[in-house]
Amino acid sequence: MLSNNDIKILTSLQKKKYRNFYQSFLIEGEKLIKDAIEENFPLKKIIICPEYTSPTLHTVIEIAANNNIPIYETSEKQIKKISYVKTPQPVIAVGEIASHEKNIELFIKEWDKILVLDQIQDPGNLGTLIRTADWFGISGIVLSEGNVDIYNPKVVRGSMGSMFRVPIISDINLIEMLPVFRENQITILAADATGTPINRQFPKPDKWALILGNEGQGLSDGLPEIADQIISIPGNTKADSLNVGISGAIIIYQLTV
Repeated sequence: MLSNNDIKILTSLQKKKYRNFYQSFLIEGEKLIKDAIEENFPLKKIIICPEYTSPTLHTVIEIAANNNIPIYETSEKQIKKISYVKTPQPVIAVGEIASHEKNIELFIKEWDKILVLDQIQDPGNLGTLIRTADWFGISGIVLSEGNVDIYNPKVVRGSMGSMFRVPIISDINLIEMLPVFRENQITILAADATGTPINRQFPKPDKWALILGNEGQGLSDGLPEIADQIISIPGNTKADSLNVGISGAIIIYQLTV
């Protein structure tokens, strides 16, 4: 069973400063946990209510046991205290936040389709974009400084397991990093309403990096000047913009399909 101190620590992981302090984050729900285990994502422990059972949970427990991942039992009341949602699933895992040097040059040499996110603030949008990147086979995601934390519970939930499959590098200074793309013959595309409309006839570069800007402010200063081309989505209404998650999905579709 978990101690009161364990519960206190787990509950604190709802906040970024404690996630950073403990280098841990919460993964809620048996499907997400199963995805994490199957992708060999490092888990510190799994917490379950003993009264709950399901075929998926049985698989999770079996795989966890084979991989020496500790399993703890606790009450439904404590699960609700740990979780950030009002009606949580009675299964929670603690994932490990990897601490490593962000060798962007090493990754870029292996990537040919890159999603670059500039100060995305809404966790739902970030989760959606990670999931979209996974669906369309994006090589990797680069997050600028100032993005919402990828280990935010809403991002983890919104990515639907995709964050365990798509390589993600965060807290990158884009102005300093984007020239590395050019050194590796990667075309830099930046999305903005003033850009060239993209459609099925748009010439797709062999290797590209797509920059999507902040929900309200758009691209940060200096990024449009670095881009090889500014692109936009053609539309037929008077709406002034699209949600960044929707915009990203449309452009990535045009670039990959």
